[in-house]
Amino acid sequence: MRPKRIILWMAVLLIGVGVPVALWVLSSSGVSPEQRIADAEPPAPPTVDVAVEERVLRDVVVFRGVVASVEQHPVSAPDLGDLLPVVVDLPVGVGEPVASGQVVAVVSDRPVIVVGMPVPLYRALTRGVVGEDVSRFQRALIELGYEVEVDGLFGRETQAATKSLYEELGFEAATEGEGRAAQVLVPLGEIVGVASFPAVVASVNATVGSVADGPLLFVTTSELVVDATVETSMAPLLAAGTRAIAEGDWELEVLSNTGRDETGRAVVRLGAVEALPAEMLGRDLRIEAELVATEGPVLAVPVTAIRSGADGELIRVVGPDGGVRSVGVRTGVSVGGWVEIVSADEELSPGTLVRVG
Repeated sequence: MRPKRIILWMAVLLIGVGVPVALWVLSSSGVSPEQRIADAEPPAPPTVDVAVEERVLRDVVVFRGVVASVEQHPVSAPDLGDLLPVVVDLPVGVGEPVASGQVVAVVSDRPVIVVGMPVPLYRALTRGVVGEDVSRFQRALIELGYEVEVDGLFGRETQAATKSLYEELGFEAATEGEGRAAQVLVPLGEIVGVASFPAVVASVNATVGSVADGPLLFVTTSELVVDATVETSMAPLLAAGTRAIAEGDWELEVLSNTGRDETGRAVVRLGAVEALPAEMLGRDLRIEAELVATEGPVLAVPVTAIRSGADGELIRVVGPDGGVRSVGVRTGVSVGGWVEIVSADEELSPGTLVRVG
């Protein structure tokens, strides 16, 4: 019986001491359900007050553009009759210069030669043909160093000069007839008129070994520009005269901002302060431009200070005593995270505190 009595007294002792201790722990560390809910709620957001500023609204934007040409002249395969127009050679590539009297393509072993003429030939030139088109071709031959009379007649003298041009380029001039009666002619498309030089290959649409279908290539005689596709909202800020810098430290200036691509996005055209070299044609460039949205300093607040109310936009002005009141405003341009305050229901001045966030 004695061991049982000892165990009983020990149990009584533990209960007598443990229960008060447990109650003390619960009373000191326990929390009510209401408190637990309150503790789980996120903390109140901090209040941030910013002063109204008088400033010029500006920002630096980054976009991309492609070097392009304004005027492009198509060069197609010559008239080959029953022959299949197979592209044999394309000796010039995109961005490479082209001179008058140069072969720019070979189709079915016949050359395509560019010469300086303001109007392209629109017919084949055969012996006895007379017209202003012949006169233009004769002037082009004279510019290349051949001695011919500008009489508008494709006669023996002009035929001889044409034959010499082809031979110097490594080809035989086309002829009609046989033997001593053979006459030199210019098939339609073998001589391509380009209005002025220097010219540059703007694009190449064919490949060697393919059958010509449409223009083989395009040449341009204009200065190169940069066309940039931007968001429609950005285009008005890139006004004519806006300066920009392209990678490689090329200085650019906005020429126009009213273009549209096939998807309706705005196309901004920029010109180079110094002419871009021909080899840059088709290159994709990273461009930085500083946008100046206002002509002078204006009252402005961060865009995060603008709220929408029942009667329009408003800001929350912080008074000297810390009180906050809503003031209706009319906003203007927004750039660089700031927005212009055009007018307000009460007078605002630089230094007035407004609540943001």
